[in-house]
Amino acid sequence: MHNPQHLKPFHKAAYNRDFSDSPQTTMGILDFDELNRRRAASYHEQKQLIKNLLAGRVVLCRHCGQQLQAKLPVVGDDSAGYIRCHKGCTDIELEATLPKR
Repeated sequence: MHNPQHLKPFHKAAYNRDFSDSPQTTMGILDFDELNRRRAASYHEQKQLIKNLLAGRVVLCRHCGQQLQAKLPVVGDDSAGYIRCHKGCTDIELEATLPKR
C-alpha cells in the first residue's frame, strides 16, 4: 500500500492526548460559557420588559430612551405582534397561539 510522505500514520498516543490543560480548549469553553450567560441574561431581560409593558407600565428603550409601544397579535390576523420604539432600536416580535372563536 502506498503511503504518501505528507500523510502521517495514525498514532494512538496522539489520539488519546488530554487537552484539558490546553489554553485553546479552556478558552473555547470559557467563551461558550460566557455566551450562554449573556444569552440567558438577554432572554430574562426581554421577558421582564414584555411583562412590565403588558402590565401597563411605561417602559423606555434602553438605547434611545423613547417609550416602547406594543401591538398584540389578533385572532384571524396572520401578522405577529411586536414591541418596538419609534426609532426601531428595540424591535421584539411577539408570537402567540390564539384560540379560535
